[in-house]
Amino acid sequence: MLSPQSLNERFNGVAVNFFKQILAEAINLKIKNNIDIDFTNYNRVLIKDATSFQLPKEMQVKYRGTGGAASPSCVKIQFEYNLKSGEITDLSLHPYIEQGLHQCKKNY
Repeated sequence: MLSPQSLNERFNGVAVNFFKQILAEAINLKIKNNIDIDFTNYNRVLIKDATSFQLPKEMQVKYRGTGGAASPSCVKIQFEYNLKSGEITDLSLHPYIEQGLHQCKKNY
């Protein structure tokens, strides 16, 4: 039996990079069969999306939400994919309340 602590220890940088590679490969397989666009005139073609969801209030120390009528704990997953190279350029978790600051720092 695998303890929660043992499982948590396996989610390290190597596991994250492995997951990103598998996700990128799955996206590439799906997209290459459904898209026929010539990107030779572009250095990169980025697709970016994010999603957010509420967490139990006990997680507000790490993942602050907006509070008020909303959840005190909320997380945002940021995803960015380079359609030309087939690479995932961003796959990250952020506290919902800090996401706007993260985007400004990253883009400027």
